[in-house]
Amino acid sequence: MPVSAFPPWLSAISAWTPTNRYADLSWQVVFGGTPRPSSAVILLGWLAVFCCYAVYGYRRAGHSA
Repeated sequence: MPVSAFPPWLSAISAWTPTNRYADLSWQVVFGGTPRPSSAVILLGWLAVFCCYAVYGYRRAGHSA
């Protein structure tokens, strides 16, 4: 479903999701554009969040780092 079909509040939220940013990188390359730096920065931010969550879960499971 295209983001343009979303209500304004959902469209604003979807711009910050990792799946939307990954798709944006792909669309830019496929249609001959250059990837937007904001997409890469948002994806790196999500990567950091997921890595922190993985470390938290690992430590909570009783393993020591």
